[in-house]
Amino acid sequence: MTDSAGLVVEVPDDVTTVFAAGPPASVLVYILKPEALTGWPRALRPEKRAYIAEPYRDIPETGRLTGRGGEANLERVLEIAADLIVDFGSVRDTYVDLVDRVQAQTGIPYILIDGRFENTPEALRLVGAALGVPERGEALAADVEATFARLDALPAETPQAERPPRSPRPRPGAGGPPDRDGRADGQPGFRQPGAGSGRDRALGAR
Repeated sequence: MTDSAGLVVEVPDDVTTVFAAGPPASVLVYILKPEALTGWPRALRPEKRAYIAEPYRDIPETGRLTGRGGEANLERVLEIAADLIVDFGSVRDTYVDLVDRVQAQTGIPYILIDGRFENTPEALRLVGAALGVPERGEALAADVEATFARLDALPAETPQAERPPRSPRPRPGAGGPPDRDGRADGQPGFRQPGAGSGRDRALGAR
């Protein structure tokens, strides 16, 4: 398959175990094929456990390959011996270089998925196909697209007098895909789409 960075990766036909390179990747794998997730990059905090199905709350803490404080070393990755490594976030050269380095040293296929907010449907389809669950990936992607369409239609359906004020435009350089802590350029939450859309109103500034 070809990942979001344009890298051609030989993904096994039957992927049963996945090493998530960071927190965003672990969530992406969890919602598509939870039984394949080998562990959480960080153990779940108590307030998050209720949102995770019970069988997956106490799977091991693996550490992460990417982001600030990445503590997963290659020995740990080799010990887990997953069928596939998945990263979800920026596809800058820094992360492409990491993919090449880790694949060369472990022999484990590694895919890099664009984590921009508007790329969510494509990310679901791409990883769903890689994990052998394309139907689930398509169903989730279609649901996201329908949600985007509903949100984008909200401004036209709302009288001007009832519309909330627009949020200030982000500062230059802000608004990239989530980093490996799940934050965009060091700020909480995902990248916000352009001001004035229904998605802006639904997401807000965090």
